[in-house]
Amino acid sequence: MKRLSFQPINTQQPLGFSRFIEEPLSEATILDIQDAFLTNGMHTLSVENVAMGRSLVNTFLSSLDCYYATACLTHSDQPLATTVYDLFADIDSYAHGARGDLEEFFLERFYVDFLWIEYTQKLKETWWVSDFEQKLRDLKIDQHIPIICLKYGIK
Repeated sequence: MKRLSFQPINTQQPLGFSRFIEEPLSEATILDIQDAFLTNGMHTLSVENVAMGRSLVNTFLSSLDCYYATACLTHSDQPLATTVYDLFADIDSYAHGARGDLEEFFLERFYVDFLWIEYTQKLKETWWVSDFEQKLRDLKIDQHIPIICLKYGIK
C-alpha cells in the first residue's frame, strides 16, 4: 500500500494536523486534501516518489478545475504537463543575477494562482531554494494562493 503524509502548514499558527494516509484514499482524507488545495497558505504532503506526488496533484487540480495559472517548482527530470508553468529555469536565471534578483522575479513573472513545490534532493541542494521560500513569505504570496509542498521518501 502507498502511504502519504499530510501536514497543512499555516504560517500564522503552529502545525495543527499531521498524519499518514494510505491509499486508497478515504472520503475524509480526500476532503482534507481538497481543503489544502483550496486554502491559501503552505501545505505539505509527504509521498513516496515524484510520480505519486504528481499523480495526486494532477488528480486534484483536474477534479477541482478552478485554477487558471498553475506553476510548479521542480528540479526533476520528468517533464511537467504543458499547461503547468515550470518555474525552475526562470528562477535560476534571476537567482544567478542574469536578470536581477528573486524579488524582481516575483514582481515581473510570478502570475500564478496555484503553486506546488517538489522537494526532490536535487532541488533541496539548489542554493537559492531557501531564499525563494523566504520571498514567498516576505511578499505574503503564501497568504494569497495555495502552495502545496511535496516531500518524498516515505516507506
